[in-house]
Amino acid sequence: MNKYNLKIGFRILITGVLVVLSALLGACGSSTSAPIEQPLTEAILSPDWTSLNAGLIQKNCTSCHREKNAAKFDRATLIFDSEDNVRVEAAKMLEEMSGGDMPPPASKLSGPSAKNIAVFKEWVDSGFKN
Repeated sequence: MNKYNLKIGFRILITGVLVVLSALLGACGSSTSAPIEQPLTEAILSPDWTSLNAGLIQKNCTSCHREKNAAKFDRATLIFDSEDNVRVEAAKMLEEMSGGDMPPPASKLSGPSAKNIAVFKEWVDSGFKN
């Protein structure tokens, strides 16, 4: 398949997606009732490093606990750039997240949900199984 055929195929695909979205939006707009507001919810994570790093550590911790801010911390393991550092600090992290101390209120981060703190605890209690 040459580049020209790929461009045509891609344009057809995009056009189809836009038609479907337009139809869906049109159907939504024809309703006379007020839209239902749904609360924003945090995805429930899995008790493994990949899920917890992406969904909890990166979202709630590493804006402060990163190499750039290393001088602010009294030990290198408070830089949460690796699973090893998080394992070393996991018990303290769990205590501070559960108590609402981390992330600190001044950070304006919402912090992890109670369910995801429980998932983090499950990972810690499992001996950090992935």
